[in-house]
Amino acid sequence: MPMTVWTYPRATVAYVHDGDTLAADLDLGFSLKLRQLLRLDGCNAIELSQPGGLEARTNLTLLLPADGIVAVRVVGLDKYAGRCDAQVALPDGRDLVTTLIAGQWAVPWNGLGPKPTPNWPRTI
Repeated sequence: MPMTVWTYPRATVAYVHDGDTLAADLDLGFSLKLRQLLRLDGCNAIELSQPGGLEARTNLTLLLPADGIVAVRVVGLDKYAGRCDAQVALPDGRDLVTTLIAGQWAVPWNGLGPKPTPNWPRTI
């Protein structure tokens, strides 16, 4: 069965939960918006309760534009109820997950098998 993908070219980030999860107001059209918790697809960041977790959340917050406008591509439902897995593009076209991994704030992960964790402190 083909996977359904939803694209929201002008979503507004409402808040950052941790280094790989944020909430965004998705513009559904007709003046309708939906606030959705989004897990960044393809990576894992340090948990808030672990050393470096607060720094990872702060870094993600600082990467986002001041007006919070990003492009969101929801690729599926997350294994935890209430969240969606999503790809996020910054206004300059950069992929958010690629940026997090390049900065060692996150590591690649497809959601299967043991969850990898980025090294803390980072080496760059």
